[in-house]
Amino acid sequence: MGMHGMGMHGMGMHGMGGQNNDIPLYRAESADNTDWIFPPPRDLSFPAPFAAARQAAKEQRKWLMVNLQEPEKFDSHKLNRDTWSDETIVELLRSSFVFWQRTVGSSEGRLYKERYRVDDPKLPQIAILDPRTGAQLLELGGFVHPEELCSLIMDFLGNHSLDDVEAKETRSVRVADGRVAAGGGAAAPEETTAANP
Repeated sequence: MGMHGMGMHGMGMHGMGGQNNDIPLYRAESADNTDWIFPPPRDLSFPAPFAAARQAAKEQRKWLMVNLQEPEKFDSHKLNRDTWSDETIVELLRSSFVFWQRTVGSSEGRLYKERYRVDDPKLPQIAILDPRTGAQLLELGGFVHPEELCSLIMDFLGNHSLDDVEAKETRSVRVADGRVAAGGGAAAPEETTAANP
């Protein structure tokens, strides 16, 4: 049985982006009644609201990876089918990230889209955030093939460390076909970061 509509009490964080059982768990947002061709990886996505995912990432010293999906775009379904089911991607996410996935139509998804100024042409969006500051360090739009995402993640992990005293400046990354400009540096409006002085 999936997590959708299931009480989360007593479940550990294993497989949901972390191992810390002291983090309060919430029900996955039940407003998402999307009829998915290929369902999202509910066992991989952190079930709590964005602020709790960010806090969990901070406490676990992991990066926060966000996937904002637009079910009307087949690229979102392809991400679920190909990218989020890839064994290497799943292992990278579990070891170095708290993964938070929502649809743009959910209340949490709408808040994230507004806060980080995600334009519709960028959907679905994959972003890596610094959990300490909320700064967006990497942004990808559309479908990203698993091998391409793996390479980008490895490059990101090789160039960023949560042991740094300050968050590094954001850098732009352009996917080979030019469809995505990354590293916009958006941060939560109430925060000041090294990427957004």
